[in-house]
Amino acid sequence: MDLISLVFVLSALDPSNFALAFQNVSRLLKPGGLVVLRDYGLDDMAMFRFKPGTKVSDRHYVRHDGTMTYFFTTDEISILASQAGLDVESNEYISRRTVNIKEKIDVSRVFIQTKMRKKFI
Repeated sequence: MDLISLVFVLSALDPSNFALAFQNVSRLLKPGGLVVLRDYGLDDMAMFRFKPGTKVSDRHYVRHDGTMTYFFTTDEISILASQAGLDVESNEYISRRTVNIKEKIDVSRVFIQTKMRKKFI
């Protein structure tokens, strides 16, 4: 593949499978192929809204419907990419505010946005 997009995919996996997921993505990419990733970042407001009993481990939670949610750091993404043979071109936290005037909600959202390329052999 020339391009793989991972938009809120990794956070749904068990953290023990992150390295394997990165290896599979790398295996599917052609040399020079691109991976774009967007997922939950550390300290996103959703992290603080989970109720007691939903925390599986550090930064790893289970939603009421059984799906997983994990909150990444940029360092963690860089390490996983490097171990899978991917060069990180950009890797940053993106902060946004979600405002709902009618509901009187104004919260900070934090996402990880990363662009990685498979190394040429």
